[in-house]
Amino acid sequence: MCSYDIAHHAGLSLDQEYELLGLFNELQRLEYLKRHLNKVLLIVKGTEHLKEKIILNGHFKELKGFNFEL
Repeated sequence: MCSYDIAHHAGLSLDQEYELLGLFNELQRLEYLKRHLNKVLLIVKGTEHLKEKIILNGHFKELKGFNFEL
């Protein structure tokens, strides 16, 4: 398994995939993916934190689009 296999499923935009293809060193590609996944992780953590705040505020229990497990 190489960085190309991981990159295909890592949620990169088309521009980011092209940028990754321009890197010739495997270590550089892995570092690029590591930075991308760290950014995604921060966004996911922020979203989860927001969901927790919404759950605490009872007005949003019937909000469509969020799958809250109450």
